[in-house]
Amino acid sequence: MKDSAEWIALSYSVPASPSKARVFVWRRLRALGAVTLRPGLAALPNSAEGKRSFALLAGKIRELGGEPLVLEMDLVDGTESERLRARFADAGRRALREAMEEVAPILEKLETAGPAERAQLERSLSKKLGRLQKQDGNPLRDQMAEFEQTAGSLFEALRGMPAEFSAMLRGKDQGGNGE
Repeated sequence: MKDSAEWIALSYSVPASPSKARVFVWRRLRALGAVTLRPGLAALPNSAEGKRSFALLAGKIRELGGEPLVLEMDLVDGTESERLRARFADAGRRALREAMEEVAPILEKLETAGPAERAQLERSLSKKLGRLQKQDGNPLRDQMAEFEQTAGSLFEALRGMPAEFSAMLRGKDQGGNGE
């Protein structure tokens, strides 16, 4: 028999009114990378971070007048457990795709950004990647850490380059015809 359950779950109910309580819980679960199993029941892979996150959210649910219950659980049917793992993997890939869609315009802006704007873009990119990396159950967390480190190296190199020199390195002359 294994030492701990595979999943940590949060069963909860929140008052129907005001709706901001339900929206808050839904957004927080999404930010954590939790998968909704049924209305009022969400799960994460069992980890210290997941337990801490669900415990904090349970406290907030109580403050909002709701009733939370944090559980450790295993699914009896191995096929169902595999499906749940697949849902987390799909959610991780979807979150990565969404993050990359958000990051693409930032990277495009870097082509013409001056040093001050580069610093602001770096903070924005770091925040977006950090949010993804913190999601429990995201199977791409390790890749995100590597991507964030690579992006950091890119920003470090760009900090030392004037915008004109950076554009020249990308194969663009000042006339913009790429010769």
